[in-house]
Amino acid sequence: MLTFFGIACGPKKVKRDYYEVELEKLERLSLNLDSLDENPMLRGAVLSVIMFNSHQIEKCYQKASANKPNLVGKIKTFFTVHPNGKMLSFAIKENTLHSPQVEACVERVFRTMDFPPNDKIMDVTHTIKFSKADEDPRPIPTL
Repeated sequence: MLTFFGIACGPKKVKRDYYEVELEKLERLSLNLDSLDENPMLRGAVLSVIMFNSHQIEKCYQKASANKPNLVGKIKTFFTVHPNGKMLSFAIKENTLHSPQVEACVERVFRTMDFPPNDKIMDVTHTIKFSKADEDPRPIPTL
């Protein structure tokens, strides 16, 4: 904080944004896409969005595996979706692929996805398994 002629100048403390307060009032829904038992209708809707974008995720893997032919593993993602279907946050919880290039690319792909609107904030966990073409013809997210 700077002071000029006895007047404080600088960033003011701003009250929390109305939008953030309203988000906190919404109920949260936890969805683990790796479990078959959880909310099958919503699970299917979220997985269909991920599968629709799986070709982009596959490109992330193919680009990295061109230089590392033995690149195999999984990336466990955790993301939060706003009730309007837009991504609020994204994090990698586990990466046995050990490829920062694939990790960054997968995050970019996920951040562009639009999920089905819902009346709750969704916290979603999903694991993507990657393998060589001779082991699995499509190294894409598994259901």
